[in-house]
Amino acid sequence: TETMFTHTLKVTGANPIIAANLAYEYIAQGRTKEAIALLDTAAKQAPRHIRVWMNMGTAFEREGRIAEAAAAFEKAMAIDPHSGAVQLNVGIMRFHQGKHDEALQFFQRALQYNLNPLELSRTHVMIGAVYGIKKMPKEAEPHFRRALQATPTDVT
Repeated sequence: TETMFTHTLKVTGANPIIAANLAYEYIAQGRTKEAIALLDTAAKQAPRHIRVWMNMGTAFEREGRIAEAAAAFEKAMAIDPHSGAVQLNVGIMRFHQGKHDEALQFFQRALQYNLNPLELSRTHVMIGAVYGIKKMPKEAEPHFRRALQATPTDVT
């Protein structure tokens, strides 16, 4: 896949959609610095492309650069505030920043939108984690159960 995206970029020139897809491959390989460089260029070319900002946030998060990840996810949220995946990721950044009440609001909002099974599971895990931190095990338990139910068995 990486070869296909690299070749397509060479043939078509600067294409922010292809760059975002190639950056995703780099992130999966742990090549976050390369992904960020590619996404930085793509963001200048297509500042309203949500996938660019989502991938940028993911790359920064993988590097432990939480403030920058949060800023990238905020930009994605400005583009599409009705994306469950965006709400989930903004919530995770708030969680990392110790803003658990804010995180919980984002997680609950994420549940109002379409989430794939993995995102749904992750949202329930994060809600359970917030309740766990707040020493509310009775509230946490059903979310951990829902997370297990939402996770497909074939996910690796």
